[in-house]
Amino acid sequence: MVFDMLVYSRYQVIYCLQSSEVQCDCFMFQSDGILCCHILAVLLHFRVTVVSSQYILSQWSKYVSRRHTYIRSSLDMDRFDDSMTIFRELCYDFYNVAQNFVATLEVATILRDAMPSARHELKEYKESEHQVAHVPSAINSHMRDECLVSIDEL
Repeated sequence: MVFDMLVYSRYQVIYCLQSSEVQCDCFMFQSDGILCCHILAVLLHFRVTVVSSQYILSQWSKYVSRRHTYIRSSLDMDRFDDSMTIFRELCYDFYNVAQNFVATLEVATILRDAMPSARHELKEYKESEHQVAHVPSAINSHMRDECLVSIDEL
């Protein structure tokens, strides 16, 4: 263990002005998908104000399409709706069933065997709901034509 000692490491950053490609010996971008402070320091030195899109991975974008999850984030505040509440309640129910009843492989098999029929029934319900939702109406088509620009584009 090292106490009261500063350790400095040197990393070589290669920056190509023509292609805007950048690479660092620490390989943080290659391993974690995040630009390291060494690269950012070099870009700051060259007064680069826009980072190439190849360094902005979709998983770090605020526009990434996320499915329901137990992990809450600040982005969830914009998406908080009834479906998220229902999802959390179902997860809680499923968790309790698994915790209270599934202690052996046989019991787990009973639960797994019940899932395909439930999935099939839900799929049929979703398809019938989808068909009802896409019945054309004069009012709905008129309203859709008026609002072709999203709020983000305004």
